[in-house]
Amino acid sequence: MFVPFLFSPRDKQLTPPASSMIAPEPPLRAQRERGRRPPGSVSVVYRRGELSKATIDRDWPHQIALPAYRCTGANFVTIHLFCEDLSLCPRGHSFYRDGMDMNVFCFAELAHAELFQERFGGAFIGPKDRPKWPGSK
Repeated sequence: MFVPFLFSPRDKQLTPPASSMIAPEPPLRAQRERGRRPPGSVSVVYRRGELSKATIDRDWPHQIALPAYRCTGANFVTIHLFCEDLSLCPRGHSFYRDGMDMNVFCFAELAHAELFQERFGGAFIGPKDRPKWPGSK
């Protein structure tokens, strides 16, 4: 059954005219490529709410480096239970030195860092003495 008023002459054109198919210009602020860096530069990943290394170094300046193998298994639980009442930063650092991975525990108070060192050993390391990642400035 054909109903003539449902098919008007303007419906015969199924494709839009070529002038309407051109994409509109993006706003000026969207023309910049955000997050692009020149080749060879170091990319840094920031996640919302994560403490940056600079913030950790500023607010938790008393840092103890322990070999990573001493921070695994049952030792991991022991270390973190010991540090519950101390000013331990929720995020630490790590680095590689002399063929060994090192974990860095950061404390806001010197007395807490000294307690940690007496219990678990390790060495005090200043934020400026910690090795940087290859390619970083």
